[in-house]
Amino acid sequence: MSKYPSELRRDLLSNRWVMIAAGRANRPNDWKKPFVKNDRLDPFRPENIRPEDVVDKVANTDGTKYAVESDWKALAIINRYPLVGSTGRPRLSGEAVDGYGYHEIVIHSPDSDKDFGEFPEGQAQAVIELYLKRYNHLAHRPHIQHVQIFTNRGPEAGGSIEHPHSQVVALPVVPPYVQELVDNARRRHDEEKRLASEDELEKETHDAARIIYENSHFLVYCPFAPHADYHIRIMPKHPGSRFFEITQDQLEHLARVMNLAHRRLDRIAGLPPYNSYIRTAPAHLPEKELRGFRWHIDILPHLATPGGLELATGIDVVTVSPENAAHALRQDS
Repeated sequence: MSKYPSELRRDLLSNRWVMIAAGRANRPNDWKKPFVKNDRLDPFRPENIRPEDVVDKVANTDGTKYAVESDWKALAIINRYPLVGSTGRPRLSGEAVDGYGYHEIVIHSPDSDKDFGEFPEGQAQAVIELYLKRYNHLAHRPHIQHVQIFTNRGPEAGGSIEHPHSQVVALPVVPPYVQELVDNARRRHDEEKRLASEDELEKETHDAARIIYENSHFLVYCPFAPHADYHIRIMPKHPGSRFFEITQDQLEHLARVMNLAHRRLDRIAGLPPYNSYIRTAPAHLPEKELRGFRWHIDILPHLATPGGLELATGIDVVTVSPENAAHALRQDS
């Protein structure tokens, strides 16, 4: 065992450092979490949704039963409190850019108490199908450079509505972290003649200790350099820089691993708050600029609050090693 209380590891995809400090999990904590009861009306129940807010849906054509009657399985609506807006022509020059874009909500199900971990067969696939439909629509709108799909579950992760849902934000700029992933993949390709995503898949497959599950299309694992305790990454086995290019076969396999990853996480951590992100290439970046970049999904639970070191340096600190996290997440009971 190392004589040091922690180990620094470099993320192959982002080139960022993270710190594994397992001993920190046992430090004393006398802060009390306040009990907060949210008894507001659920705005995402089918009967509470305004027809004029609906932009897209996956129809309930097979008669799936929900707690309330619904003609849809997954629904996309406008965000009534958007981060960006699509009125007029944006100012796209200089060091300030107008907050132009599109901000939508994808409601995962008519049921307010079920998410990926509890979904019946086919429900996760409906959500992913709607992700793809909204991505393809928004990525081709004027002035849009990137479409980000993400989920915030729980107030600690920025969620304000309990009913499971994701958000789709179309932006007029490429976000710094996405650009960082693309740039690092291109640098490794050009300078080291290596493919970042291939190297990561090879490393995880060779080590095996961090693998949670795999099928013919996807590897599910806790990355060697995780950015949170029980960080789960879903990586396609086949090259592809853009999420919207996945095949129907991949979509069906992805739905299964999304169910599995969330079910295992909820069992281990007790329905934890989390953020999840679909990491995909910028909408219009030429393919030649995407050498070695591969789309993937990150699920990052919020089991601790970032402290001074994390905020000051950008080095994430985790207290559960990815090897131990994966061992727990591999158990199916």
